Amino acid sequence: MRDQYIRSLRQTQRAAAIGRLLLGELKSWEEFNKLETTDFEGFARRDLRADKSRFRKGIDKKVEKFCNDNFDRMTTLKLEQLFLRVKERRGLELPLEKFKEEFANLKPKVLSGAPPHCTVVISLWGLQVRFPEDLLSKDIIEAVRQLRSSEDMLKKYYAKPHSKHVAQRDKIGPAVRTQAFASRACILACFDLVEAVLNGLAWRYKQESTQLNNLSNKDRELLDDGSFRSKLIKYPTIITGDLPPEISLALM
Repeated sequence: MRDQYIRSLRQTQRAAAIGRLLLGELKSWEEFNKLETTDFEGFARRDLRADKSRFRKGIDKKVEKFCNDNFDRMTTLKLEQLFLRVKERRGLELPLEKFKEEFANLKPKVLSGAPPHCTVVISLWGLQVRFPEDLLSKDIIEAVRQLRSSEDMLKKYYAKPHSKHVAQRDKIGPAVRTQAFASRACILACFDLVEAVLNGLAWRYKQESTQLNNLSNKDRELLDDGSFRSKLIKYPTIITGDLPPEISLALM
């Protein structure tokens, strides 16, 4: 019976620890690790019973509420397993589908519109989801920000004669390089974003479609990988059966 009490307390303690981490309440991995270091083995039996009752009335309810609010069918046992995985690696990155298989599905409000091919990320920042389309969109925003900043810096030199520019070369040069870099980065990120969207559509089609066996070998291989142009031309046809007129005209 004593071992059962200790096991139950340790499990609940670990579940509470991972719950606090997922909420972003912890400031360091040391704090995370300390949350399971209570020496229950040194407790008297009556103290174990008292702590078990206290956990059931307090922490158990908090853990249960957290699970109900954020997951579908998450259990204290699964939370304990998640705790051990996170502790081993000081964080965790796992594709959503894999996370669902091993632990539980995230509720829609937690996903906040993230696609099914997203990655679940657990760190000191809490529970987050990451996917290429979001990262590339932010890359574009950052590139535009740098571009505007460098252009604003260069504006004050536009009306000055070249002789003045030579004297300010050390200041102008970095701004010009930043402007050129940001321009290239923005264009490349736009292409990468379009390809990421196409890849996401292909991934979802492969997961959900019942028509895969009707595709040619070439089209099935293209869904796994291919050139950007081939994806842009063929994916709409493969996935919907029609090539949008605007794409047809653009590629003529």
